[in-house]
Amino acid sequence: MLRRLISAAGIALAVLVAPAGTAAADIYTPDPEPYTVFVSSSTITAGTPFSVLATGPDGQVFLTVSGAAAADGAVEIAGVTTETIVVDADGTTRSVTVPAAGTYQVYVTDAAGNVISNVATITAVAAATGGVLPVTGASSTPYLVLAGALLLAGVTALVAIRARARGRRTESTAV
Repeated sequence: MLRRLISAAGIALAVLVAPAGTAAADIYTPDPEPYTVFVSSSTITAGTPFSVLATGPDGQVFLTVSGAAAADGAVEIAGVTTETIVVDADGTTRSVTVPAAGTYQVYVTDAAGNVISNVATITAVAAATGGVLPVTGASSTPYLVLAGALLLAGVTALVAIRARARGRRTESTAV
């Protein structure tokens, strides 16, 4: 028994110590999009600023916002219509405001206009105009009245049955 235990421990130790076979090496391909764009929300309100974070290697690139309603410099990036950003090790954050409802794409481009990041898509919705909120759901008042009536009927029936039972007991003891 002890011999089997020692043999099993030796085999387990040999398996753990034995070098693993050579693994197939991954072929390295450089990242075609070295920058990454993050937006604070994928659904925003038109006219309200939202945050964009661009991360990647250190360098000067262009933060671009495009979309149907983004024509003629209507989009404001940190208060201006176009933005050249310098990305460092911590990334860079900018405040972006889109003028109208619609779908927009946010991405980083190089000096030649090539997209060098992921494309973040945001949906801008029109700002609420205010007013009264619609009433949704049902009124529970009729159900509460019905429940109260049934409870009252049950209590009345219980009191009547007990009174009748007491009346029979007193008649039977009188005889």
